[in-house]
Amino acid sequence: MSIKSEENFIKVFLEFVEVWIHQTVYLKNIYPRSIFMKKKKYRTPVLMSVQPWVNEYIVKTLSSIEDYVRSSEPELRRIVLVLSEGDLVKEKVILELDLKSIMKNIAAVDEYLVQLELSFVSLILRMNQVLSDMKPTNTELQWWIELETTEMAALQLSKSLDWGVASSSSTSSSTGSIIPVMGVDRPIKLQLYIETFGA
Repeated sequence: MSIKSEENFIKVFLEFVEVWIHQTVYLKNIYPRSIFMKKKKYRTPVLMSVQPWVNEYIVKTLSSIEDYVRSSEPELRRIVLVLSEGDLVKEKVILELDLKSIMKNIAAVDEYLVQLELSFVSLILRMNQVLSDMKPTNTELQWWIELETTEMAALQLSKSLDWGVASSSSTSSSTGSIIPVMGVDRPIKLQLYIETFGA
């Protein structure tokens, strides 16, 4: 893969992750609707936060992910947006990917990243449908981003931002459901789904 293609991939991928985070936070009604403005990404209208402290967290998180993705041996399996009520996790919106296969195959399959951008648009639109159809919560939610990776990669990530080990006992119950949102296998393999946990 050429450096130029890799640069294009990383930029487009991180833009997608940014849009995915903003859209999820908007659709889950975590903040007042007034802090979101309509913008166009991939020639599609999306809602993005204009609140400085919300955006600062997102930018720092994306910057940390970018530094890691540009490292020599990145191992990133899932990016998880966690929604909790107090100390109990209620939902996880999960973006599952195989970063190595994406970085090896993308330039040869989709030189101009058209299929990749179309896949991202499809994922965002489908996520909007699924989250809009879910029962809204009447309680105040908190959110944060988690990454699933290897232990060695977690050590590397901990140097760039306040990443720590996620608690596996943070869910409200041992039973939950998985709501599939969408998966794409061209030009890359990427899957988006939601885990919900009962009260």
